[in-house]
Amino acid sequence: MPDKLSQLLYAARWLGMLLVLGVHATGAFMNFNDLTTQNIPLFAGVWRLFISYPFGRQAVIGFFVMSGFLVGGQVLARLGGEKPFLRDYFIHRFVRIYMVVIPATAITFVFDTLGRTIFPASYGSYPIFEGHYDPRYILTNLLNFQGVIAKHYGTNGPLWSVGYEFWYYIIFPLLLAPMIVSIDQTRGRICALLAMLFCIAITLKQIWFPFGLLLWSLGAIISLLQKPIVSSPRRALIQFLSTGLLLGVILNTDVIKAHPWVQYLSDTMTALAFANLILAIRFKKNLNWKLLDWHGHKSLADFSFTLYAIHNPTLMLLRAMTTAALGPDWSAGTASHEQWAALALAMALTIILAYALSRFTEGKVGAARRYVKSALVRLWPDPASGLTSP
Repeated sequence: MPDKLSQLLYAARWLGMLLVLGVHATGAFMNFNDLTTQNIPLFAGVWRLFISYPFGRQAVIGFFVMSGFLVGGQVLARLGGEKPFLRDYFIHRFVRIYMVVIPATAITFVFDTLGRTIFPASYGSYPIFEGHYDPRYILTNLLNFQGVIAKHYGTNGPLWSVGYEFWYYIIFPLLLAPMIVSIDQTRGRICALLAMLFCIAITLKQIWFPFGLLLWSLGAIISLLQKPIVSSPRRALIQFLSTGLLLGVILNTDVIKAHPWVQYLSDTMTALAFANLILAIRFKKNLNWKLLDWHGHKSLADFSFTLYAIHNPTLMLLRAMTTAALGPDWSAGTASHEQWAALALAMALTIILAYALSRFTEGKVGAARRYVKSALVRLWPDPASGLTSP
């Protein structure tokens, strides 16, 4: 992969995650309800416009496209190879997900329990979390069914997208199993049939699962293309930014609530614009974008998954603590100095916690993969040829 494309994907990961964090932190700590066009300060107006659900949603859709490009593209590249790869693939995917999901679920349980016990009057007061504290949802979280066919556990609503990605990781290579040269074709057809039945069963319950799979697969498909649709990366970037801006402004939260189908249009256009940008940079030689020369993008991206997985329960606990410290009326004002200060402190503390935790989650993924692989070799020394690596 070209260095500039790697840098773009790293930058997109941490910037997108910072946007998602800002959206959820703003919802928890800021009150913009009484602001009007006559009394709104410029900074508050810009913040409320861009740090909002439509733009946060675009960041999540970008995560899906990136995941499809990196993970699904890897599968497509290996379909015709004689070397078996599925065993290593599933080890990599399972370890990558569960090294973060298990600690994140544990933190959600601990933080929610502390918050509901110590701050019962203010914790988890949002209606969206009602009915989500049943311990059974811990199991559905660990099975990555949150948002797919079950509720998410506690205040960790953002984990919904992780559930979708996990199952896309599983079913994508299984759907393509008859095309994998290194496995028995009968076994491949059985795998594809089971994956199709799984997709149909989920689709009967909710329609976004197959739609999200199409967006995820778009990322995989563009890995096969041999030339960009738009040759100029600058033009592709302008198209991406202008598309995102128009979608965020025109197809805002009120429009989506009134016409839910609009969300599908917005998600599709976001995915296409971002995929186009990836392609343009992938095939551009000697791209001279100074912003992509900074190798700090990787360092920030390396703990973005952990930050995504723990930020909401952390913010909810910090909000309850803020209410206990400042009193119940601190959030009643409109974009007060106390709210801005609480917002900045909460975001900083959440980032620091995520970074510290990532040293034991994302930072240990490589070692965990090696351990799991060696353990499987000892327990399963001669597995079926289609599900192992030499």
